[in-house]
Formats: sequence, structure tokens, C-alpha cells
Amino acid sequence: MNLFSSAKSSSIGMKCRERVPCMVHQECRLRPRGTSVAALWLASLPFPCDTLSARLRTLLVLTYMRRLLVLAVVLHLVKSSISPPHSTCSGFSLPVSARIIMCFFEQTRWACGFWRWGAFRGQCTKEYRTGETCGLKLVDTTHYEPTICNLCKQIIKKNGRIEKLEAHIERWKREGNRRATIEKAESDIAELTISISNLRSKHRDGELDKQRRRKRGAPNSVAGAQGSI
Repeated sequence: MNLFSSAKSSSIGMKCRERVPCMVHQECRLRPRGTSVAALWLASLPFPCDTLSARLRTLLVLTYMRRLLVLAVVLHLVKSSISPPHSTCSGFSLPVSARIIMCFFEQTRWACGFWRWGAFRGQCTKEYRTGETCGLKLVDTTHYEPTICNLCKQIIKKNGRIEKLEAHIERWKREGNRRATIEKAESDIAELTISISNLRSKHRDGELDKQRRRKRGAPNSVAGAQGSI
């Protein structure tokens, strides 16, 4: 009995046409058209297949095909686990299908334009290590505050102290004999001026740093500045 013709007529013989790569045997690429993978595999066994019963040959072919199926499933799972790179565009709302692969956080925005990250709302499905997500932050919901941020409040408070000290200096100059007090007040004004300049720079640099990090798609690290004030 011809082994190739019997395997070809069997319903369990999976056809593998030429030019189609085989996952197990590279030599299957050169086999004749119409020859099944199972037939070549049976022919490669170290003992003659003609001595085997039809039931045993069928069992061997089924075992071989089951292994091929398991290998195909494993390859599919490996390919599907590699997700595409995250999108860095956060200026528009993403569809629901894209939201499931992102890390979403709440955002608080003040009237002065300053903002910070809030509570975590969406878990990323892709984890590089246990307990860590991809690191990308996107806005889930934005909470608008009608007031100004703490940085601006401190700047206003320090400006008020400077105005009071300047008024005291004018009064002390009219009274006379207050040279040491005037010098101390002027020193305090200089320190307050430097502090205000640093706060404004921190406010401005925080916004610029947010813009740069948002373009690169990196997580924002300036949010702690607002919370620590």
C-alpha cells in the first residue's frame, strides 16, 4: 500500500502546500505538491510504518497534529502579547478600545493655569515588572478649581509683606533715628524678592516641564511640587 496515497486520502492529513513554511520540518518546503505533513512525518520514523496497524498509524498522526496545534497556539499567544507602542497624544479623547491599554489619572487644574496629577483611575494591561505599569499618564477626568494654586497664593502673600515693609520704611525715615531697623527691613525685602522670583520660576518651569514631558510621553514628575507646598 502506498504510504503517500493512504495519508493523502485520510481526512486527518493536513495539507501543506509548497512555498508554505512548515513549523517543524524545514524540508517540507521541498516536498511534492499534495503531499501531507503527516505522510512525511510517518516516513521519517526510524521503523517501517507498513508493519503498523491502521489504527496505530492514525493515533500517531493525531498525536503529531496535536503537537502542531499546540505550537501554533503558543506562537499566536506570544505574538498577541506584544502590544504596539503607546500613543503620546493626550490632547484629544481616545476611543474606548484604546483606553484599555493606557494608564489614566485624574487631573486638577487651577484658574492660574497650573495643574497636577490626581488619583489613579485606569490600570494598564501591559506590565514590565510585577506591580509596575507602562509609565504613561493620560487624563481620565479633569477637575477645575476656580481658585489659584498654592504657588500663586504664596507669591501674593509675600508681595503683601513687601508692601507693608516699604510702608514702614517710609514712616521710619520720616521719624528718624531708625537706621538699623530700616536696614533690617530692606534686607527682609531683598530676601522676599528672591523668594518670589524663585516661586515664579518654579511655576513657569513646572508648566514648561509638563509640556516637554507630555510631548515625549514620559510620566510627569512635577506634580509633587504642587502637593508639597
